[in-house]
Amino acid sequence: MSAQRTERLLNLVIALRATRRGMRREDLRRAVPQYAASPNEAAFERMFERDKEDLREIGVPIVTLASDVLVDAEDAYRIDAGAYELPPVTFTPAEVAVLGLAAHVWQQAALAVPAARALTKLKAVGAADDPLLAAGAGRDLAGLVDPVVRTVEPAFQPLHDALRLGRVVRFSYRRPGAEPVRRTVEPWRLVLRSGTWYLVGLDLDRDAARVFRLSRIEGAVSTVRGRRAGPVPEESVVLDALHVLSAAEAPARDGAEVRRPAGLRLRPGRGGRLRAMAVRGGHDPGDGEAVELWLRGGPGEPVSGFVVEAVASAGVDVAVLEPDELRDAVRRQWQGVAAAHEGPVPEGSPPPADDEAPGPVVHGAGATERLSRLLAMVPFVLRREGVTLTELAEHFEVPEKQVVKDLELLFVCGTPGHLPDDLIEADWEGGVVRIGNAEPISRPLRLTSEEAVVLLLGLRLLADVPGPHDRAAVTSAADTLSALTSGQQSPLGLIPDPYGPPTHAATVTTALVQHRRLRLRYLSAGRDELAEREVDPYRIVSDAGRHYLEGWCHRAEQVRLFRLDRVVQAEVLDVPAGRGPAAQPHEPRAPGGQVPHGAADTSVVLRLHRGAHWVAEHYAAVPVVRAGHDAPAPEGALDVRLRVADPERVVRLVLGLGGRAEVLAPGAVRAAVASAAAAALARPAPAGATVGAAGGVPVAGPGGADRHPSG
Repeated sequence: MSAQRTERLLNLVIALRATRRGMRREDLRRAVPQYAASPNEAAFERMFERDKEDLREIGVPIVTLASDVLVDAEDAYRIDAGAYELPPVTFTPAEVAVLGLAAHVWQQAALAVPAARALTKLKAVGAADDPLLAAGAGRDLAGLVDPVVRTVEPAFQPLHDALRLGRVVRFSYRRPGAEPVRRTVEPWRLVLRSGTWYLVGLDLDRDAARVFRLSRIEGAVSTVRGRRAGPVPEESVVLDALHVLSAAEAPARDGAEVRRPAGLRLRPGRGGRLRAMAVRGGHDPGDGEAVELWLRGGPGEPVSGFVVEAVASAGVDVAVLEPDELRDAVRRQWQGVAAAHEGPVPEGSPPPADDEAPGPVVHGAGATERLSRLLAMVPFVLRREGVTLTELAEHFEVPEKQVVKDLELLFVCGTPGHLPDDLIEADWEGGVVRIGNAEPISRPLRLTSEEAVVLLLGLRLLADVPGPHDRAAVTSAADTLSALTSGQQSPLGLIPDPYGPPTHAATVTTALVQHRRLRLRYLSAGRDELAEREVDPYRIVSDAGRHYLEGWCHRAEQVRLFRLDRVVQAEVLDVPAGRGPAAQPHEPRAPGGQVPHGAADTSVVLRLHRGAHWVAEHYAAVPVVRAGHDAPAPEGALDVRLRVADPERVVRLVLGLGGRAEVLAPGAVRAAVASAAAAALARPAPAGATVGAAGGVPVAGPGGADRHPSG
């Protein structure tokens, strides 16, 4: 059925491309064999209307020529030749390679289809130096860099559709710690920042620009009658509404701020997160002496919640030497944790079984995707003599058998009449492909605005991903694509990472390119320790705004993922990198595009009270689906489920939250949290010690332990 539909669509494109004055419906019914075979007029009308929409969806500009009421003539249709053809454009082999990566960004995401279709259309022109892709180099690059973006929020697709159509939307929105409220919004742009999608638009109920995090939209998104009242503001206005600018755009802070020292004593080999934050001492994993942090503010002022949570999460591994405000605040956190985990699990709490909903399904290539390939394949072959079946299959990334099927379909299509001289000539004798008599489709099809925008955003994302790809090629390819959008504003936006690439990304990239082993000093989030690892690097995986090194860990003797912003030191060794025995790299994209969990991971159910709802968003936790007999969560609380490789990571997370999070299941993790809080409270207070200067001292500019780039 799909092949018949593709054949019908291709015949319709050829007929409308071949006519100058337009074709009426009755002409088209005679000209396209599949229309002539329709059982009745109503069936033909339905088929033709669907086909028009499908062709317009992939960028075929079908124009309706208004009827002449004086002579009772019907509407006629044709394809606008100027709007159909891709403007003259060429790409270097390096640009072709990064374009492939940019399209790859959207695999397993809602925008995968237009991204893949855009890349297919651009393959019609090939590369400037050689019309064939440097397929081997492209595969090598894809093997070293694997970026991916998630669009798993249910609200994304309806909001994206509303943006394209210029429609007003209505939805329920829940701010942290508040009840959901209905909002009516004129959408301006969907913006990606650090792996999180936001909607920026005009809140019509408040007559002001507002920002909405998609993960906080509850229920269905509906469209409201009527279209957007005015044009979408420029990107700078959208950025202002977000109140997030890049470091270069953010205004500098003037003057000096007061800081004071905080002294901690860490157990040998533990407290890795605090060691990484330290401004003095403690950088040796075996160092158990005092370390020092800077706190904002003078004596007696409240301590930043970020610092309190970081210190409290270390539990029995940390002792606060000074100031008293920090010591008291940390003890209050532990007391809150102990109180929350006293006694049995609340009645009706859900069991620790997985109930994650599957990620979005990206449908395989259908008739329109195959048609896009055919409309790219014909001009590609016509531009190059002697292209082989093997080369054509590699270029369009399909099996040779599929290329043969495509060629077989071509030579049964042609201009109206469909006599032998009207049909496309397709021959692949001896493995060399030749195409002729295909003038109506001899030019590549132009990219739609959505296709160009999605590919362009993929390139902009790629610019922030560490790896061996050519960044000059990323920039030049983006410039070429921007010209193809004809100045149209994008419905999608991107806020660059203000911190730039991780510190040791260049060293990791060097090891990848040279196929050398790495020695890392790495901060393990689960064990909260700094440890030395030797790793044979496989590739860099970028997911949800985080960058990971995937490789064979010689300490664990398994494939592991190392988050690059947790690498404290990196050294390239003069040892060839290999693969461990019988090792298979992780497949980095699970449903929804997330870096996958292991089969042995623990499923943990948390109850998050007000002030801790951010945990669900930050760790991509899944709301609990309750059975009918389960007791509901208390008002203002959110029950979520998350999976972790090491339960100790949950213990440390909950220790830092001071009773705002409670482990409901499994019982072993709940008991571990209660035991950790009791042990921390029972640890004797350290003997008095003074670290650094007494009192508060003025320090120029922003900084300090209150805000650590690695989060």
